[in-house]
Amino acid sequence: MKSFETEKLKFWVNGADPKHSWERSRLDERGALFQLVDGEKFSHLVVIQCVPLPGAFRGRHFHLKKKEEFFLAYGSMTFAWYDLDSKEKGECELFPGNRLTIFPKLAHVFFAQNESVLVEFSSSPYDEQDSIPFDPRNPVDLQ
Repeated sequence: MKSFETEKLKFWVNGADPKHSWERSRLDERGALFQLVDGEKFSHLVVIQCVPLPGAFRGRHFHLKKKEEFFLAYGSMTFAWYDLDSKEKGECELFPGNRLTIFPKLAHVFFAQNESVLVEFSSSPYDEQDSIPFDPRNPVDLQ
């Protein structure tokens, strides 16, 4: 899938964003190397192992303040989103090397298609009160 961007979502393949010339993706007989950050500070880093169980998901919420970065290191996943302001929604398949930036008020959910490893990082520390449950595949009016 080609890179794309909306007001609250950015999708690209690691190493393909000209604004981040330092990004690297290297694959050889030894395995893979992905450089995700250079010079930026973050205070939240999570590695998520995802197993494709019936009905299993990761996320299914939105944030009012937090901007999140995601990187799929291994496997494949379906990613669905819903913009709470514009009502725009979408879905795409993620593969190793895919990156996402998710801005506040974009509901999101991940479904593993096979065993997957997803990396999440943010410049904001985790705040449970800023994680509001919401299903982007079945949006409802919050008002």
